[in-house]
Amino acid sequence: MRKPTHSAAAPFAPLSRLGPPPGRPTRPPKLRDLACAHTPTPQEGTVREAKPFLNKNRYWANFGRFAAVGGKREPLVPPGEEFATTDPVVAHALFKARWATYEKALDRHQAGLPAVVSDQRGPTLADYAVSFLAALAAERQTDGRPVHRERDLDRRKRGILNCLETPTLQRVRYLSRLEPQDVDAMLGELSARRKVDGQPLSAATVRSYALEFSAMLTFAVSERVLTVNPLPNSRYLPRISKRTAIEDDAYLTRAELKALLDHVLPSPQVPYAIELAMTLMYTGMRREEAMALLVRDVNFHTQQIRVAPNTFRDGKSEAAERSIPLWTKLAAVLKPYIGDRPGHALLFPSVILKTQAQKNAPIQDITGTLTAAAKRAGIRKSLDHHILRHSYVSARLQMLHLSVTGTTLPVDAQLIVGEIGHSDETLIRRVYGHVTRERVEQVELDLFEDLPDAQTARQRRSAYHGERIRAGRAIEKARRAAGDTEAAVQRTPLTSEEQEERRRYARSIREAVRSHGLSETALMTRLMATPAEVTSIMRGDLGRLPLARIRRFAAAVARMV
Repeated sequence: MRKPTHSAAAPFAPLSRLGPPPGRPTRPPKLRDLACAHTPTPQEGTVREAKPFLNKNRYWANFGRFAAVGGKREPLVPPGEEFATTDPVVAHALFKARWATYEKALDRHQAGLPAVVSDQRGPTLADYAVSFLAALAAERQTDGRPVHRERDLDRRKRGILNCLETPTLQRVRYLSRLEPQDVDAMLGELSARRKVDGQPLSAATVRSYALEFSAMLTFAVSERVLTVNPLPNSRYLPRISKRTAIEDDAYLTRAELKALLDHVLPSPQVPYAIELAMTLMYTGMRREEAMALLVRDVNFHTQQIRVAPNTFRDGKSEAAERSIPLWTKLAAVLKPYIGDRPGHALLFPSVILKTQAQKNAPIQDITGTLTAAAKRAGIRKSLDHHILRHSYVSARLQMLHLSVTGTTLPVDAQLIVGEIGHSDETLIRRVYGHVTRERVEQVELDLFEDLPDAQTARQRRSAYHGERIRAGRAIEKARRAAGDTEAAVQRTPLTSEEQEERRRYARSIREAVRSHGLSETALMTRLMATPAEVTSIMRGDLGRLPLARIRRFAAAVARMV
C-alpha cells in the first residue's frame, strides 16, 4: 500500500487551531476555556468564587478552603441575634469580615503558629463546660499533685450539668448569649425541679448547683469570653442563713444512741451492721470515710483510727486526713471482728457483688438498717449517716478531758475539730453551743449499750423476721375473709394518668405518715397492711402495689390524720 506524502512546507496544524468545518456554526467557549484564559491572583480567586448563598431563606457561607483552621459551612449570624440573616447586604458584610478572619488565621497556621477560628457565636455552654472542667483537672501543685480532687471535680460537674439541663439554658445554648434574665429563669427552674421521691430541691442544693455554674462563668470572664458574670447579683439566688443552733431532730441523745444500738440487727446484706453502726457513732466519721476504711487504719496499739485517702476514697479537704481516738468500747467490738485479716483489706466490704468490678468494693449505704433499728427502738427522728456524726459531736462536748496534770476539764472545741475533720471551731461553737450545758462525768466515751453476741444477734433477727411473716399472713387471711381477693402486685400496665395518680397518692401518704409520726403498728392495724406494705409506705415506694389498694390506703390515712 502506498504511503501518503506530506509537504514539509505545509505541516498539519494543531487541532486546537483548526476552525470549524465549512457550514457549521462556531460553538460558544466553555467555562474551563475562560478559566484558563486568565489566572487570577489569590485575592481575586477567593472572594469571587466563594460568596454567601441562601439556605431556607437565610444566608450561609462555605469556608471549607480554610478547613485547616476550622473553616466549614456556617450561618452568617449578625451579632446579638440567634439566627442567620436574611438581608443580602448584611450577609456580604459578615462574609467579608469572616473571610478576613480566616485569612489571618491561615497565615498564622502556615507560619507554624497556633490559630483556629472559633464559631462566630462563640462556644456553646456545653463545650465551654467541658473545657472548663478539663482546665481544672489539668492544674497541678508544685509537687505535681492535682489542685482539685476527683470528688471536687465530680461535684462541679454535677452542679454544672444540672444547670445546663434546664429548659432556659437549652434554649440559649451559646455562652455569649447568656443574659441576666436567663440566669433568673434558670434558678427558678432549678427551684421547681423535683427529686425522685417527689420532693423539690432544697434551697441549699439549688444554691450549690448555681455556685458551681457561677464558677464556670467567672472563669469565662477571666478568659474574656464573657464581659460580666450575672449570676451572683441575681435576686433569685437562694440566700442560706447561718445556723445558730442545731435542732433536736438533727442529733440523737445518749439514751437514743443506746436504744438504737440495742436494736441494730445484722442481715445477709449487712452482716457487720453492729460493728459499722458503732464505728459511725464512736468516731463521728463521714459516711464515705467509715465505709472505705482499711484494716490497717485501725491501730490497737496506739488506740487510734487513721482517716486518710486511699483507693476507695478521697479526702473532703486537707483537714479530713486525721486520727480519731479508738475508744475502748469500739476496740472491744472491732478486734474480734478484724481477726487476722490482711491490712490492705477493706474493713467493711460489700457482700452484694453484682459485677466483677464490685468484687473488692466498700459498702455504700446502711440507711435502711439504721431506719429499721430506729423504728424498733421507738425513735421518731429521720435517721441517716450524718445524724450519727452530729450525735458524736454532741456527746463529746458533754464529756470531760483529762489534762496533763491529771485534772479533768471540759472538752475543748478545738480537740473535737481535729477529730471530725473541720478546719476551725467556729461552726462547732455556733451550732453546738447549747449542748455544752449538759455535762457528763465521763472521760472515756461510753454509751452503756448492751451488745449481744453473734448468736444472740442472729436469734433476734430470726425472731423479728418471723414476727413480720406471721403478721403478714394474718393480715392476708383477714383480707380473704373480708372478700379482698386483689393481687398483691400490679399485674396490668398503667396509663400515664394512672401512674401520675399513683405518684401523687404515694407522696400524700408518705407526708401524712411522717408529719403525724404514725408508727408501723398503727399503720398495720388501721390500714390492714402487711409489714412489707408498711415498709413500702414508709419509704414512699409504692411502685408494685395495685392502684386500687393505694387509693384505699390514701383514704384511710386521711381519716387517721
